[in-house]
Amino acid sequence: MSPREHLDLVVRPNMTAMKADLGDIRLAFNAIAAVDGLAAQIYWWAFHNSSQHVAGMVDDTDYRGRLAKQDNDFRLLFETAKAVKHGRLTRGSPSVRAADQVVASITGWDNFRWDDARWDINQVRIEPIGETPWTLEGVLDRALAFLERQMATLGIP
Repeated sequence: MSPREHLDLVVRPNMTAMKADLGDIRLAFNAIAAVDGLAAQIYWWAFHNSSQHVAGMVDDTDYRGRLAKQDNDFRLLFETAKAVKHGRLTRGSPSVRAADQVVASITGWDNFRWDDARWDINQVRIEPIGETPWTLEGVLDRALAFLERQMATLGIP
């Protein structure tokens, strides 16, 4: 599957489903995995078609780590995807260390970033250590836009 096919067949339907019910943890976890998986698809496309772009990287995890240093939303996605997959992270010092840092709650005046929330609805959020919570929708939208820019830079058809 190409990155474009993954985007169209996996990411977009999962994002649409999540946005239809912003408080559903299952749909949230599916969207997290789908967007995170797009980074892996981009890495493997580059490995086979633009190897200089991923030179020195062992695998798609190395690639995600590099992307995480370039974009805060992708960093949150990357950490959240790993925490959700493994339940709890015990190595390094990610700000999202456990799956229970992804929660659904009603958006209120003091529990989300003002510019990153729909008000008075049940919505999934990411609660990074030491940061004001982020809505999952906002993080995924911005991380996906970042990955689409990576695809454009690489010339992925």
